[in-house]
Amino acid sequence: SLTASGPKAYVDTTFTVTIQTTAAVGQLVSAVDAFVDFDPTYLEVVDADPDTEGVQIADGVSLTTHLNNVVDNDAGTIDYSAGKLSSPPSGSFPVATITFRAKADTGATPTPITFSLSGTRTSMAAYSGSAYGGTHVDSSAAITFDVPLSLLPAANDVTVGQVFPVT
Repeated sequence: SLTASGPKAYVDTTFTVTIQTTAAVGQLVSAVDAFVDFDPTYLEVVDADPDTEGVQIADGVSLTTHLNNVVDNDAGTIDYSAGKLSSPPSGSFPVATITFRAKADTGATPTPITFSLSGTRTSMAAYSGSAYGGTHVDSSAAITFDVPLSLLPAANDVTVGQVFPVT
């Protein structure tokens, strides 16, 4: 599944989406291929590893062999593959984390963040080379120009009717 850190994002701020397996309790997972699509008009991936050429997402810790981690912000694609040959994890766990920067207001319709499920970009979880069936849960981001604003008094104690500066 793709799980967003919040229901709304603001233009020029960042938010995260976690790629998570939803395997049954005790079901071993030795590999995950996650191919994610997003609209580059509204979103761009923030590089998790600036010391490595290109743009990458943040690796998870459960699958320790990272095979592919390629982001194309122009095309709106993420291709991520990781695995673990000995003592693979089981059940539900985070695979990787995507940090997006919100670029533009989406208006009334959130922008989708989806798994690719066809062709050479088929997202799947597997054990010993056999893919698991199941459902893929996509996400979306509602992006707005509205900025949350908190006005705090300059002093801790304010009485009714008192005029005070705000910062």
